[in-house]
Amino acid sequence: MNKEYNWGREDLKKELFKKRKKFNIICFIIIVLIYLLYISQAITMKAFDNKWLLVFGLIFLTVVIAILHYSAKLYVFINLRRNDKKTNKAYGTYKIDANNECISVTINNQNITYKYSDINKFKKKKDLFFINTSNDKIGLTFKKYMLGENDYNELLQLVSKNINK
Repeated sequence: MNKEYNWGREDLKKELFKKRKKFNIICFIIIVLIYLLYISQAITMKAFDNKWLLVFGLIFLTVVIAILHYSAKLYVFINLRRNDKKTNKAYGTYKIDANNECISVTINNQNITYKYSDINKFKKKKDLFFINTSNDKIGLTFKKYMLGENDYNELLQLVSKNINK
C-alpha cells in the first residue's frame, strides 16, 4: 500500500487546540458548578445582595474564560516548540509504504522503517492509531481524516494483522 499526505505545523496546532478544548470545557463546567454551589449557600443565608452576587458571578466567569483561553494558547505554544525540537520540524509530505514485513514512512527525504516484529506499542482509538518501538521515542500516528477512510481502514487492517502474528 502506498499513500501520500501533507502534515504541517498548522495541522498540529489545530489538533492541540482541539485536545485542549475538551479539557477547558470540563474545567469550566466544574468551576461553574462550584460557583453555583457557593451562590446557593449565600442566597439561602441572605449574606449578600443578589445583585452583587450576579455582578461578581459575571466578573468571575469572564476571568475564568480568559484564564482558560490563555492557558490553552500557552499549552499550544509550549507543545509546538517542544515538538519542533524533538522532531527536527518533521512537517511536510509523508509517504507511507506498507507491506507484510514492515511499514515505512518517508518525511522530507528521511526514511523511518518499522518492522512489525519490533513494534511494542499499538494503540487504536476512534479516528487514529499509533505505533511505536522501543528504539524510537516519538512513534507514528495515522489519522483517518489525513489518510481518507478507505486507505486508513486498509492500513489499520494491515498493521493490526501483522502485529498480532
